[in-house]
Amino acid sequence: DYVGNEVIVVKVIYLGYVVPNYKISQRKAVSIPANSMALGIIKGLKDRYNENFICFSIEPIEMYPKNKKIKVRSLKLKLLNECYTNTIGYINFPILKQLSIIFNLFRKLLKLVNSIDYKNEKIVIITVNSNSILSLPSIWLKMIFHVKLMCYASDMPYDSRNLSGIKKIGVKIDNYFRINNLKKYDSAITFVAKCIDDFMPNKPYIVIDHIYDEDKYNNVNRRTNNNNKYSVIYTGSLNDNYRINEIIEAFKILPSNYEMVFYGKGPLENLVKQVSQKFTNIRFGGFIENEKIPQVQAQADILISLLNTDKPISKYAIPSKIIGYLASGVPIISSQASSIPIEYRDFINYVDSEDSKSIAKKVLEILDNQNLKIANKKALQGKEYVIRNCKWSEQVKKIIDFIDNYETQYTDYV
Repeated sequence: DYVGNEVIVVKVIYLGYVVPNYKISQRKAVSIPANSMALGIIKGLKDRYNENFICFSIEPIEMYPKNKKIKVRSLKLKLLNECYTNTIGYINFPILKQLSIIFNLFRKLLKLVNSIDYKNEKIVIITVNSNSILSLPSIWLKMIFHVKLMCYASDMPYDSRNLSGIKKIGVKIDNYFRINNLKKYDSAITFVAKCIDDFMPNKPYIVIDHIYDEDKYNNVNRRTNNNNKYSVIYTGSLNDNYRINEIIEAFKILPSNYEMVFYGKGPLENLVKQVSQKFTNIRFGGFIENEKIPQVQAQADILISLLNTDKPISKYAIPSKIIGYLASGVPIISSQASSIPIEYRDFINYVDSEDSKSIAKKVLEILDNQNLKIANKKALQGKEYVIRNCKWSEQVKKIIDFIDNYETQYTDYV
């Protein structure tokens, strides 16, 4: 980039929660699709900006006493070939954890940015969402230096869980800061335009697709069903955002040759395990490693993801597993969540409502011999779409072009 005759160097600092693939199974708090997305974005930014790209991350572990580790040390972790992250150390007690992350991150950012030549370098800090532990150090830095803040809004900007007591108060306080932090950002990256239009009005942003990981899905072949036993599979977080209870109830009333298999982890994991002991056609497949997800999905006759449309998340967040589902070429059953992009809608089969009877009805409808041919054709069209439009390179290119070419992003430097 040039301003007059001077070369302007872009330095990009990424703040997130990413871990190497080998650590995913060790960390219950890690979302596999979100981590995969982050790795792809980080790789693309590293390739583009090379030594001018710096990554800081927080390694998620359960809070003491669930995890006996009291002090988490700062480390330099290898994420991918020639790509590293600097993890932030903290004290693993409630409140102390958040405070120690905020001040340790601010101290590291201050030291880094203080060494940069502002005349010839412009700095972009990208934070994953607007949680205070990442946003506050970045906002403080902006008050001292000329840095530009970009929010990678990968999820809706507040927690909508129904809690009580002290947890409810804590979430309300956290939500207040999350939403107000967004006002201090200069721009955003998002999957759903409504997320930015509602919470960051009049701020520039780009909309990207969830990333299709071609390396994982290449050479994965679907199972051939020839025994009249049908398999419906769910892969992802086992929580009430995805109508897990309703799916279970649907398969209690379906014939025994219609099998439901849940893969993943989360608050409803024990419920799934208990039900699987009573009903032979409902199984818990356990946690699966990131690289094995495509092979598991390819064993399904149907993949299911019912984002709960009674919850705000259905307006502001795309279920990240949808891209993986589409990439598998397997028919998909989904709720009619408004956050699902219009471009994907022709490839998905929607339930009329999210109760158990409607779910069971849709499963039977799709697996009818005549309808199954139509559903498979639709699924293959979806696979072709994501292969063509949702590659790592395409999505990261959008982000890099936005950083490099958004004219008013850097007017303060000129």
